[in-house]
Amino acid sequence: MRNTSGNILFMILIAIALLAALTYAMSGSMRGGGNISDDQLRVKVDRLMMLASDIKTGVSTIYSQGVSESDLSFAHPSLTGYGTIGSNNLVEIFNEDGGGVGSPEIPSGLNDGSQMEFYGHTRAPRVGQNTVADLLLVVPNMTESACRAVNMRLGYTEVAPIPQDNDGDSLCVYTGATGRFVGTFETVSPNQMDGGTPNMTILPAPFGCVTCESSQYHMYYTLLER
Repeated sequence: MRNTSGNILFMILIAIALLAALTYAMSGSMRGGGNISDDQLRVKVDRLMMLASDIKTGVSTIYSQGVSESDLSFAHPSLTGYGTIGSNNLVEIFNEDGGGVGSPEIPSGLNDGSQMEFYGHTRAPRVGQNTVADLLLVVPNMTESACRAVNMRLGYTEVAPIPQDNDGDSLCVYTGATGRFVGTFETVSPNQMDGGTPNMTILPAPFGCVTCESSQYHMYYTLLER
């Protein structure tokens, strides 16, 4: 009986030890999973910023060849509202004979699946001339975490308030299908991106992420300073 009781106690102790080890392993896995998720977010934002930089280089390549800013084309099969690619190869950003940039694909999980947009109705804060609109790339409807990750590259802290762009001119850096760049810039009263508290005019901001409504976050990236 004494040996049997001892064996049972020993088996119970082993079971407890195994359960504790399993619990620790699972919690460690969960901790690691969180870190991987954060790492994936950073990697995807890095990829997005590299794509934006490539598009800016494509714009510069075409513009430096004497092409008018009004003739720049963002036509691509995956983009609605920017014309048909192949119509004028030499002025097309996403044509190998023009800007030579690949597909304008936003990494999955950074926004709600909306396409990348291009506008000429907003002035990037303290970039170029203060009275004219710049050519901007906009990634609409980003997640809050992706928006904050973009702004951290601009010098904001992870918990800093996201700048607002909801000033009295009623424009936002993102206007959906309205105002897509097809060769014209806003010349009368471009969006200044100086509405709300805080706003994006505190420091030079060639790129960043702002909110126009409480649950909408939009990244912009300056492609052509004017």
